[in-house]
Amino acid sequence: MPKLPPLTELNRIQPEVRVLGVRRGRSADEALVEVEALGKKDPTQPNRKTETAAYDLRLFRNGQLVGQWPAPEHGMAGPQDLREWQHVSAVPTRTHTFPVRLAAKDRGQPVIFTAYAFNEDR
Repeated sequence: MPKLPPLTELNRIQPEVRVLGVRRGRSADEALVEVEALGKKDPTQPNRKTETAAYDLRLFRNGQLVGQWPAPEHGMAGPQDLREWQHVSAVPTRTHTFPVRLAAKDRGQPVIFTAYAFNEDR
């Protein structure tokens, strides 16, 4: 197992992520969920890690993972090496629209979409 850096040295800033809207997709069982992911700055951080970009954006439908952007090529967790992970996991656009299949059991019920992204230190 690789040696982990002390927690005090990790970037603690969380990217800003929000669901902008949900609209009907091509069929009655598909939703199009638009999500925004932005980097963030916080000059008050004591370890001098004062900003981060957004990485590995994930979307959940009622708590279940239903989308990941950019699409993972190396499995859900991505590469072990941090620099390689940053390269393949950087969110390439400010917004992304996820096509999401709605579960049959949720038909006629409210659906809650949530999203988050990782910072540069995962």
